Amino acid sequence: MAMNKGMSDVFRKLNDRIKAKRTKKVGKSKEVNPNRLTIQRLSSDVSGKAQKYARIGAREFVHVDPDDELSIESIKRACEQHFSRRIGSSLICDVLAGEQGPSCQTMEEIPDLLKVIQVRFIPQGSSVDLCSEHIASEQSLKKRPLGATKSEDPQRYGKLARCATASAPASPGKTIPMSLSVADMIKLGRLQETSQTTVVKLYTFEMESLTWSQVPLAVEFKEEKEPFGEGGFRTANKTKTKHPQFSERSWVMKRYLSKAIDGIEVTGQTLEQHTRKVVQMHLLARNFASQLERRVASGEHADVFGQVPRYRTIYYGVSDGEHLTVEEFISGRFRKYINNNGEICVDPSDIIGQKAECLSHFSYEMSQKKLILVDIQGSGYDMFDPEIASVDLFSEEKEGKKEIMYCTGNLTKVAINKFISQHKCNLFCDLAGLNELDQEM
Repeated sequence: MAMNKGMSDVFRKLNDRIKAKRTKKVGKSKEVNPNRLTIQRLSSDVSGKAQKYARIGAREFVHVDPDDELSIESIKRACEQHFSRRIGSSLICDVLAGEQGPSCQTMEEIPDLLKVIQVRFIPQGSSVDLCSEHIASEQSLKKRPLGATKSEDPQRYGKLARCATASAPASPGKTIPMSLSVADMIKLGRLQETSQTTVVKLYTFEMESLTWSQVPLAVEFKEEKEPFGEGGFRTANKTKTKHPQFSERSWVMKRYLSKAIDGIEVTGQTLEQHTRKVVQMHLLARNFASQLERRVASGEHADVFGQVPRYRTIYYGVSDGEHLTVEEFISGRFRKYINNNGEICVDPSDIIGQKAECLSHFSYEMSQKKLILVDIQGSGYDMFDPEIASVDLFSEEKEGKKEIMYCTGNLTKVAINKFISQHKCNLFCDLAGLNELDQEM
């Protein structure tokens, strides 16, 4: 009897669990941890009869900076940083709704943040594929009985419409024509207005050859009316474009303030020269950050060090004779870690602040004490608007002229000595194998 009663209890508990599972009442609902997400990496292209993105490796935890608001862009940045050691820095992250797509443009389109987020990596400038749900539906339409109408299967056609608007076509054979109303057809008979945009000619700087491109790329941007930020030298306007090479990101257009223009001209530099130097200086900072990341990755304590500060893409631009820069937009809360005069701006216990100091220390050592990276500021681990302080303010004489090194924010030995006097080597300096800094010059 006792055995029968025990078996009865077992079956009762099993039955209760089955009922709870069917009604989705198993356990308590979990809250999203915005600082740690479960990521499944997928292949860049669909394959097979089912047209699915294939899984690559096991799921991994990806950490998002706590100062960065959880969004599609912050998820992409975190994944690009997490996987960069394996895939390099030339690929960008695309968040998918599932193994058959489509690409997610908003947080609401991610099916379940609690479980797993599926991503793929594609070359920068690549078009986002049409969701394979559309491809599968397109194939199924071929098998549809003759005479069947749209009204007989509104759900299928609804999915096709959503895919067509959410993603760009992967190839000409998978393009859905835009649906036009009769009124729009009539409008096309009259000359329509030109959109209010800003056309910028973009130039790139090649770090391998240390040369500027000669042929610019003209890109049409749609700017927000009001600047979202203003510094001591420039204003920043958020902007977007439909250009296929730049449409995956939001961008920032930075223009000089009038007082900054006067200050630059006093130094004997043209605005073009100074703006090109801004880009060169940014790319030098980016190189220092990449070199530090490589050194950390090659050591035994890469996991202890964690993320390394980084600098993103930047271009020199000309628009109607105005000289400016176009840079990747970085969301989140702005913080300054090191000033351009070498002063450390955050508490010594601040982790990102310690890594910023390590990066400055690293730049000084890598340049054989000829210069130092300062004015380290940004959001999370994404930095922008750096300055370089060099031992020599002027370059060697060329054709009877000397040129100011780097930009107008170069405070030379003043900044170098200030940093050296305030910097105390921390854990990250030790992990990077840096030597103790000498006393003031």
